[in-house]
Amino acid sequence: MILHGYDVPLAPRERRLIDRGGPFELELIDGAPAGYRHAPAGLARLFARARRFPDQPQIWTAGCAVTFGELLSRAQARAGALAGRAEGRRIALLIESPVEWLVSFMAVSLAGGVCVVIPPTFDDQVLAEVLERSAVGLAMVDDAGADRALRVFAGEAWRIDRASEASSSPAAEPTPVEPDDEALVVFTSGTSGAPKGVSLTNRNLMTGVQNMLLAGALAAMRREGAAPPRASGRPATLLLSPLSHISGLSQVLLSYFTSGALVLDQPEAASDLTDLISRSGARALYGASAPLLKAWLTSDFDPTAIRKLEVVHYYGLKCPAQTAAMIAERLPGVRLASGYGMTETVGAITAAEPDEALRGEGSVGRLLPTLSVRIGEDGEISIAGPSVARRYIAPEALNARAFDGAWLQTGDLGRVEADGRLCVHDRSGDFIGTRASALYFSDIEDLIRGQIEVDDVGVCSLGGEAPANAAIVLVGAAGLNDLAAQVGRLLDQAAPGSAAQARVLLGERIPRTLTGKVERRALARYAQTRLAQADALDPR
Repeated sequence: MILHGYDVPLAPRERRLIDRGGPFELELIDGAPAGYRHAPAGLARLFARARRFPDQPQIWTAGCAVTFGELLSRAQARAGALAGRAEGRRIALLIESPVEWLVSFMAVSLAGGVCVVIPPTFDDQVLAEVLERSAVGLAMVDDAGADRALRVFAGEAWRIDRASEASSSPAAEPTPVEPDDEALVVFTSGTSGAPKGVSLTNRNLMTGVQNMLLAGALAAMRREGAAPPRASGRPATLLLSPLSHISGLSQVLLSYFTSGALVLDQPEAASDLTDLISRSGARALYGASAPLLKAWLTSDFDPTAIRKLEVVHYYGLKCPAQTAAMIAERLPGVRLASGYGMTETVGAITAAEPDEALRGEGSVGRLLPTLSVRIGEDGEISIAGPSVARRYIAPEALNARAFDGAWLQTGDLGRVEADGRLCVHDRSGDFIGTRASALYFSDIEDLIRGQIEVDDVGVCSLGGEAPANAAIVLVGAAGLNDLAAQVGRLLDQAAPGSAAQARVLLGERIPRTLTGKVERRALARYAQTRLAQADALDPR
């Protein structure tokens, strides 16, 4: 079945947001949304919005503020220094400092280049592979990045130098771009396979960012029952997602619409969140994983210290019901903003209602109006729309598997409800039981978090044939025999006979990506080692 987001019922006040004259007026071609009418033409035009609020802080890090105007001025100088080297080339960033990273990211776009965003977690072997696969023509590096580039990159490495930039002529007006020109290459988390390099166009990025803005406006309206609330002052967001991931990068792009500041300091422990929120005056928390939120919300903190906090954002797959319940209990005045999104869609696909995750029905919200969803016979979700990437950078066999014309075949399984809500189960193959009575790995994790006292839990496939084709790793628990029996009862209650397809073991930690997702491949390698040592129990 196919559902178009533009056909999903909206209340009259919600529909006015996207109709002619509204702040999110859609650009329609042959009756189908092709983006937003008033969106900037590309990244360079978006960055130019900094001239509207040059003295407002854009970045807070290590106790220092950097304004929109300062970042733009420095990026223009760096773009001038790049003159003749950037236009039409893919340029990788190997830079540790978040401020220098952002200046370089902006400079590449202003100079007409395509930025290739490299996650810092890539080891030298993976880095060498992705640089080659991305056809990178130039690497911008700091001191640490220069050492890495020497080891793995045969191309030109350009060391950033503020002294030489000061004597450079700032970049002239940005090179004109077309909506479907490539603007960015960014990599997926690689939780279920090798990281994929996603080629995103100007249209993808500008539509995706405005999708996220619209998702926030719709969620606020559905909570308040009126127009989106206008908060006093400029918003500050404590950003825990890395800038190298689409979730962090999209918040940078959003700041040019909100003129809000991003706080980039990271907590060393969950208990540090209270102090960070208090000192920064953050009104939003973005990018916290479910385990981090649980550790923080179950700690002893003073609610008055975070009185300015208004919203906790949880995007990606569905927000666990237990996490939503803890937010509602410990942060009664704080709104949970959640939804479904992917790197390939530049973030938001759906907008959930504030209490949607609490209901525990698996819904991630209603489809946004620029997107369409298709559910295959096997339950696989495919997505199409102007924010959806059309290709990966390589290899072509991957593109042939992932794309069916304009449709991105996500590899996620789900269903669409009659009212337009999308329910997401998990990745294809990440379940035990049968397809008729599947118990998905993410559901198992939610079930155990809600019923058994553990610090963390992760589930992974062990491959091969059932039974015993999944491992359940528990952290911060004792008494494996009793735990295995408890887990077995929970599994069989949820899906009779499923306990026979799992093994339970204790672990020291669950490997997770920078955005908090369970890194199931790494977890499987760990579980296989422990199984070989007979450190696991049959939960039956």
